[in-house]
Amino acid sequence: MPSYDPGDILVARIPDPDGNSLIDPHPCIFIADSISRPGFIIVVGITGSFSEPIDPLWWKMPWDPNRHPATGLTKPCVAKCNWHPHIPQTAVRNVIGKTPNDVMLEVAYRLRLHLEQQRAHRKRENQSSPNDSGQ
Repeated sequence: MPSYDPGDILVARIPDPDGNSLIDPHPCIFIADSISRPGFIIVVGITGSFSEPIDPLWWKMPWDPNRHPATGLTKPCVAKCNWHPHIPQTAVRNVIGKTPNDVMLEVAYRLRLHLEQQRAHRKRENQSSPNDSGQ
């Protein structure tokens, strides 16, 4: 199977943010190989569907109507760092570009922020759950 570098911009079949399968391949940023699921990779979804002001967990991606020389993106879009599915490597169609380092730092920061928010939310939920010991 091919290997990817963090920041590679892939075109792949990924689930939408609600977990539903997308029909058309979609751009996304390769983050890492999945440790818990061999043969899967972790990506951050990229979308052209957004409005201003953008969500604090999103980051505008460099693009050019004639194909951005680094990213390969051709329309205004954002990396949704709160959309990070694990996908099978076989879902990848091709690599179209590379996320510039300064943009990748912003994406990684927002992804980490989102993961920390999720962890804190789960911790609060666990602490507020009733005791199942029957006491």
